[in-house]
Amino acid sequence: MQLSNIDHEGVERRLRNSAFMFGVTLTGVVALRLSGAPPWAYAVLVFPFWLSSYLVFQGLFKTCTIMAKRGVRDVGDGQEKIASPAFSALMRLRGRRVWWLTWATAILATAGVVAAVAIS
Repeated sequence: MQLSNIDHEGVERRLRNSAFMFGVTLTGVVALRLSGAPPWAYAVLVFPFWLSSYLVFQGLFKTCTIMAKRGVRDVGDGQEKIASPAFSALMRLRGRRVWWLTWATAILATAGVVAAVAIS
């Protein structure tokens, strides 16, 4: 049994998109730095950090939080209902883990950037 609710292509797509979003985030850091923005303005970076983290954790855990909550999985040709209640519960648990890790990473990364700018 495959312990994921997204297929291999979905995992690869999420990991590629997370790398792209991290690049967008770094571009935002550079743009804010060059414009001389105050440290509190860097808090806006929580959104691209969040999206990048969300995508990378979905790829690493092979779990889409939305599909986990609905009790379905992507099998490549579309979605199918997860038949096993135990497997569905495991996917919901992994989905919550992805959700909390995403928020923790985004907040800590943003706080790190704000602190680095504030002390420089």
